[in-house]
Amino acid sequence: TWFFFDVPIVSLDWIVKAGDILRDGGDSAGIARSAKLVRITRVARLLRLMRFMKLRRVLYTIQGLIDSEWMTIALAVVKNLATIVLINHCLACIWFGVGRADEVE
Repeated sequence: TWFFFDVPIVSLDWIVKAGDILRDGGDSAGIARSAKLVRITRVARLLRLMRFMKLRRVLYTIQGLIDSEWMTIALAVVKNLATIVLINHCLACIWFGVGRADEVE
């Protein structure tokens, strides 16, 4: 399901890396470092997904324990607010990075 999201990102990374390798003359240490970075990134993403699945299971368990309709609605509101805060945080980090990137140059 993440295929259509991952393909453009990974393709762009590979294109940029291929350009770097061609420009630097194919430094083998750089290639090995890149392969290691890709593996580390993949493992980090997998761990993040596993943590997300555990959180999802915990939320379903909590929701199953709640008998009150009012509490179910309150939990849904809290989950939606947390999602909005998380998305806003990610967007703020992206804009902070954009601002810092311009500052460095």
